[in-house]
Amino acid sequence: MADAYLGSFVHWIPLASGMVILLPGLSLVDSIEELANGHLASGGARMAGVGVAFLALIFGVLLA
Repeated sequence: MADAYLGSFVHWIPLASGMVILLPGLSLVDSIEELANGHLASGGARMAGVGVAFLALIFGVLLA
């Protein structure tokens, strides 16, 4: 019924499922928690990974 009213969802479902993998929300929270607890090496490494994920999202959006 939603397909009849809103149109086909075929195009955005694979795009959304691919983007969910790149969302760095939980890793960002973990890295800030580790940095706050004084674990600088692991928090910094996790924060760098989050930064790379954000850059990948930005690059993908600009490319599309």
